[in-house]
Amino acid sequence: MFKNISLKYAFPVVLLALVALWSACEEKEDELSNEVTLYSFGPSVLRGGQLKFIGENLEDVERIILPKDVVIEASEFDSLSAKLIVINVPDDAVEGLVSLQVKGKEDNLVTKTPLSILEPITITSMPDKAVRPGSIITIKGTYLNLIEEVVFATNKSVTAFEEQSRGELKLMVPADAQTGTLVLLDSEEIPNEIQTEEELMVTLPAISGVTPLTVKAGSNVTIKGSNLDLVMSVEFGGSQIVDSANFVSATAGQIVVAVPAATNDGEIALAAPSTVKVTSTEALTLVVPTLTDLTPNPAKTGQNLTVTGTNLDIVSQVVFAGDKEGTIIAGGSDTSITVEIPADAESGTIEFRTQANKSVTSVAVDMVRPGITTMTAEVKLNEDITITGENLDIVKEVWFTGGTMGTIGTAAETNLVVTVPVGTNTGVVTLVANNGVEVVSTSALTILAEVPVFDSFPAKAEPGEMLTLTGEKLNLTNEVVFPGDVKATKFGNRTTEILEVYVPDDVQQGMGKITFTTYGTDFTESTDINFTALQDLAVVIYEDVNNSPFGQGGGWGTTTTDFASTEMVRSGSASVKVTYGGDWGGACQLGTWGNSPLSTAGMTSFLVSVYGGDGVVDGQKLALNISGSANGELTLTAGEWTDFVIDLSVFGSPAEISEVWFQDQGVTGTVYMDHIGLK
Repeated sequence: MFKNISLKYAFPVVLLALVALWSACEEKEDELSNEVTLYSFGPSVLRGGQLKFIGENLEDVERIILPKDVVIEASEFDSLSAKLIVINVPDDAVEGLVSLQVKGKEDNLVTKTPLSILEPITITSMPDKAVRPGSIITIKGTYLNLIEEVVFATNKSVTAFEEQSRGELKLMVPADAQTGTLVLLDSEEIPNEIQTEEELMVTLPAISGVTPLTVKAGSNVTIKGSNLDLVMSVEFGGSQIVDSANFVSATAGQIVVAVPAATNDGEIALAAPSTVKVTSTEALTLVVPTLTDLTPNPAKTGQNLTVTGTNLDIVSQVVFAGDKEGTIIAGGSDTSITVEIPADAESGTIEFRTQANKSVTSVAVDMVRPGITTMTAEVKLNEDITITGENLDIVKEVWFTGGTMGTIGTAAETNLVVTVPVGTNTGVVTLVANNGVEVVSTSALTILAEVPVFDSFPAKAEPGEMLTLTGEKLNLTNEVVFPGDVKATKFGNRTTEILEVYVPDDVQQGMGKITFTTYGTDFTESTDINFTALQDLAVVIYEDVNNSPFGQGGGWGTTTTDFASTEMVRSGSASVKVTYGGDWGGACQLGTWGNSPLSTAGMTSFLVSVYGGDGVVDGQKLALNISGSANGELTLTAGEWTDFVIDLSVFGSPAEISEVWFQDQGVTGTVYMDHIGLK
């Protein structure tokens, strides 16, 4: 039943010999680095065990000769290195001096201390039944008085024994011990080990039943079984753990524990101090709330919904249609809860969720809509209108014809007051509720203001640029005021359908609106316009002409280039006109490799303005190549100038520029380029 495995155990008398692990060979004070030196060995070893030799340069030992001329060749060594040799001692070995034969040496190294052969420590009996943690076990055998440590499975060590003699060892099973073999260690400097052949069985908790199996989160379950007083914690589904300090009650035969709120369906696991878990064969099922009634239905966003049913006290989240979460009002019960409906909840079913990953879905609940009974019929811009009806307190936006949004002043359940903004046209009014539902008036609101009506406005404009605006009643315009409260002073044609006005040089740059005042007290505004000016060039490469030190190349492929076109100019009096053939040709080659390069010292950006002419489609691109680095990309807009500012780091931050050219990427059409340089 037991294996006397310990390979290196010693008798008490041999323990005294361990004090004498001195060098077995004479040491020289001035020893050479390549001299074989033996510091120590054994000298005591179990019959059939391993014998170790410690020293320097031991890799030169060819063989070891045990007493009675028992020769062990180097190829038979269990381990061989410069500092350690390990051999297995034959069962028939006898006591005496040991010789080490060194390669190239006539004389052998001979130990001063004789080899001592010891009989092994043995185990003759140990518990053959399961033992509880904390109980005392008895191990019987021979020379057990030499044991200093017993190691249980998972390296749980015991060094304090209850009783110890030559033939018997008594010790306590650690609380966290696990089933497994035992390892006994003696007091040698390098301890010898004895491992039991059989495992010591350590008692674990056992589950015989769990009630009830269908349970409500927060209520108690009873676990029955044996050795349950060993349980340190109970783990429920969803990794919900309750430690023993929080058990309702616990005995060896029964544990009562409350089910955590976030428990999921699944088995119960009991953890012993050893961390070994015992799992129930039956699974818990968490109850689901039931719904009886939801009132009111239809309901109103922002107000309360009363829900009746069963097990409603475990509801932790209420989600309305549109994935909008409501607020559970405190003071609910098992049979009734109150939920505040979110302002943006939509009509549809409602989901009631628990922390136990359970949910139940209600019938559809309709959310009421705003209703219009009456509305002011006529109004001037910047004046108020009054709307009467129902559920008007849930209106978040009021939109007028012309795409303008009014400013809500008063928003009561039956009354809504809204200011009509500039830009509003005669037409219907649209109410938008908090949840996005739209209600359109059946009658139109008439705008009494006599103001100009414009067809459209440009997205951007520059100081000094003339804007040509079209529409109706444009002759009503008295003053045109640009951002920064800058009034226009220069005009072109002014008729009922056309208004030409120049952007003042001191216009406030950035996004802004133009205000158009009438000869009366009315006014209207443009949409947002981006007022920007061309950036100045610190180094000019092209502005009407190519500048030194660059020359000009021209197009290649089917591309043609005109460096003095006056057809479409961004600044100055001329631009570069390039006609691409769609074959990925290059053009506008500014500079050649034979000319002097242009220094970029102090410069950070490359600037160019590009206009998409005939044949160009929005989104087509040109590749920008600077001194062989084609990393720039220009996206074209048909019929418009686009100003590009590209960081020189895109091209590897060149110290100088030898040439600049633009290559089409499938463009078939005319492109104009102007205002090229560095800043």
